[in-house]
Amino acid sequence: MTRPRLGDEQLHLLLGLACPTMLLVVPDKRSRALEAKGYLKSTAKDGGGLQGITPAGLRRLADELESGGINALAKRLEAKRKAA
Repeated sequence: MTRPRLGDEQLHLLLGLACPTMLLVVPDKRSRALEAKGYLKSTAKDGGGLQGITPAGLRRLADELESGGINALAKRLEAKRKAA
């Protein structure tokens, strides 16, 4: 089974919600895409409300950490900051 690809902004958002007690107050396009992939879950059945990380989201972060994806993301973000 192949995992859906995560963009830098999606991975960065998922990292920000890595703690199960952290919730996103205003869902956006990125968070809705992560919800569609099963990595975030809304507190409301209609897709509104707060969004928090799911066990699948935590597993995905663990996989990204083990594969070096998070370190690579940090390097790309640092390069963007330096270039700005």
